[in-house]
Amino acid sequence: MAPWLSIVIPARNDAEALARTLDHLQRLPDMRGAEVIVAAAGDPAGTARAVAGRARRLQPDGSTRAELMNAGAADARGEVLFFLHADSFPPADALALIARTLADPRAVGGAFEHRFAEPVWSLRAITWINRVRYRLTRNYYGDQGHFVRAPVFRALGGYRPLRLMEDLDFAQRLKRRGRSVLIRTPLITSGRRFLARGPWRTFFFIVWLLARWTLKLDTERYAEKWRGPANHPPGTPWSGATPHPERATHAPPRSHATRSKILVTGATGFIGREIVARLLAADRPLAVLARGRDGADARTRVAAALGDAAALERVEIVEGDLGALDAGLDPVDLRRLRERVETVIHCAGDTSFAPDTLAPYLAGHVEGPVTLLRALAPGRLARWAHVSTAFVCGDRTGTVGEADGDVGQRFHNAYERVKLAAETAIREAGRAAGVEVSVLRPSIVVGAAPATAGGNPSNLFFTFIRLLATLAQWPGDAGVRLRIEAAPGAPFNIVPLDYVAAATIALAEHPGAAGGTFHLVVRDAPTQAAMLAMLVEHLGARGLTLVDAATAPLADPSPLERRVARMLEPYRAYLTQDVRFDDAAAATVLTACGVARPTLAPAEVHHLIKLALPGPAPVSVAASNAAR
Repeated sequence: MAPWLSIVIPARNDAEALARTLDHLQRLPDMRGAEVIVAAAGDPAGTARAVAGRARRLQPDGSTRAELMNAGAADARGEVLFFLHADSFPPADALALIARTLADPRAVGGAFEHRFAEPVWSLRAITWINRVRYRLTRNYYGDQGHFVRAPVFRALGGYRPLRLMEDLDFAQRLKRRGRSVLIRTPLITSGRRFLARGPWRTFFFIVWLLARWTLKLDTERYAEKWRGPANHPPGTPWSGATPHPERATHAPPRSHATRSKILVTGATGFIGREIVARLLAADRPLAVLARGRDGADARTRVAAALGDAAALERVEIVEGDLGALDAGLDPVDLRRLRERVETVIHCAGDTSFAPDTLAPYLAGHVEGPVTLLRALAPGRLARWAHVSTAFVCGDRTGTVGEADGDVGQRFHNAYERVKLAAETAIREAGRAAGVEVSVLRPSIVVGAAPATAGGNPSNLFFTFIRLLATLAQWPGDAGVRLRIEAAPGAPFNIVPLDYVAAATIALAEHPGAAGGTFHLVVRDAPTQAAMLAMLVEHLGARGLTLVDAATAPLADPSPLERRVARMLEPYRAYLTQDVRFDDAAAATVLTACGVARPTLAPAEVHHLIKLALPGPAPVSVAASNAAR
C-alpha cells in the first residue's frame, strides 16, 4: 500500500544530526502510513550508517537544500510531502496534525510553530521575535517543517533553484495558492548554527538578508557564507567568528566521522548495568565512569557487572570516583570525554538511608556530579539525565506532581533529603553551563538485582516473595500466621526495572524531555492489599494479613512476625505512606518514544515472582522455627 505521507530530509555532511532525527521519527505513532526519504550530499559513508535501513537514501548531484529537497520530492510516493531538516524533531502527533489540517480542502499546506531545542535565553528571545513575524506574514522558514499537498508542490514547480531563501520563496508562493496553515504545536529544531556563530550576530545577519530579499536585492552571493564550507556540517562557525559561550554544550561534532558517546555513571549498580546493557544492544558508542573498590579496579568491576567480555571491548572505561572528583579526572581521559560525550546518564549514588559519614555521602551525591558536569561542559556535553527518586517528596501524602520540589516536606531519611539537594545543585550547574538537565524520579525499582546497596529494595521484595513461597509449602494445618503492618489501601509504589531503563534512555536524548522532571512509576499501582492478594494467589500461601498501622497496630507479634518486621523496618515508612505519583509529563514524551506505560497486573506480578524464585528462600529457617 502506498504511503499517504512522504517525509523528505535534506542532509549535507550531517550524519550525526540525521541519525538523531531518524531515531526520533521511528518513535512517532502512525509512521506505518509514511515513508522517509533522505536526500544527501557529502559524507556518503556516514550518511549510510545514519540511515541504516530506516529510510530511502538518495545521493543527487546537487548540494543545495533546494536541489536535495526537489530530488527527494521527485522520488516520493505520498499524497503529502513533509520537508524536515536533519536536525529537527516534529511533535509526537505531527502526522495526525498534518492530516487534520489537510482535511480542510481549502488548505494546501503549511508549517509548524518553531522552537529551539537549546534552553538558552537568547534563542528563546529570537524564537519569540520570529513568531511575531511568521504569524503576521505566514511566511514560514524551512526549520518549521513545510508540508504541502504533492500535486500543489508539483504545480508550483517545487523549490526554486536558489542557494539561499528557497524556503521563504516557497512559503510566499504557497500561500498564494490557497490556505497555508500554521500548526501551533512546536517543531523543535537545533540552534547550533546560532550558537556556533553567536545568536544575535546570526539573527541580525538573517534580518539583513530578509531586508535584501524584500527589496529584491541579491542574496545569492551570501549563500556560501550562510552554508559554510562545503565539506563541513551545518553550524560551522564563520571564519574569524568567536563561538558563543553557550555553544560549548551544543556544538556540532569536531570530527564528523566519529559518533558522539553517552557517558553512564553507576554502570556497576542496579539501574546502571541494565541501562548499559540496553545501550550496547542498540550499538550506541558508550563510556562509563567507574571506580575501583574492594581490591578490584574499575575495569574488573565493569566486566563483572556486564558479564560479557566481548561487550567490554565496546565500552570506554574511565576510572574515577564521584566522591573525589574535586581532585580532577586524568587529563587525557577528560580531553577524550570532552571531545566525544554529548549525553550523560547519571545513575551513581550511595543508596544508604543512614550513612556513617555525611561528607563523602554529600560528595558522591551532590558535589561530584556537579564537578563532572562542569568539567565536561567546555566540550560537547549537551544533555544530562539525572536519576533521582520519586521519594524526594518525603513524608507527603496524596498526589505528588512531577514538578514538585521543596514544598516544606519532612524527610524519612538522609537519602531523600540529599537526592533533592542533588537535583537542585545539578540544575543550577546545568543552567550556568548551558547544559539541558532532565530529572528522572523512579519509585521503588524492582527487577533482577545485584547484591549491592542499590539493589536492596528489589532484593528485599524478592526475599519477601521467597518467604511467601516457603510458607505456601507448609501443610494447611501447620497454623502459620503472618500479620504485617502496612497501609492496605495505599498504592504499592514499585516499578519494574526494564521500564525504568527504557524510559531513562528515551528521555535522556529526547528534545521534549529537555529541562523536565519525570516520575517513572506505575500510574495505577495496585493497593498493598491487592498486591498481597496477587502474590498469595500465585504462590498459594495462607495465613497472611495486612494490618493498618495507623488504626490497628500489630499486637502480640509472633517470632516470625517480629523477624519479618525487622526485615522490613528500613522500608516501613514506605509501607505506611499513602502517596500517589502523577506521571503525565513522562507519559506524554514516552508515548512519543514508543515506550509503553508499565502496569502491575497479575501477568507482570507473575513475571516478578519468576525472577525471585530461582534463588533460595533466605528466611525459610525462620519460618520453620516459628511454625514449631
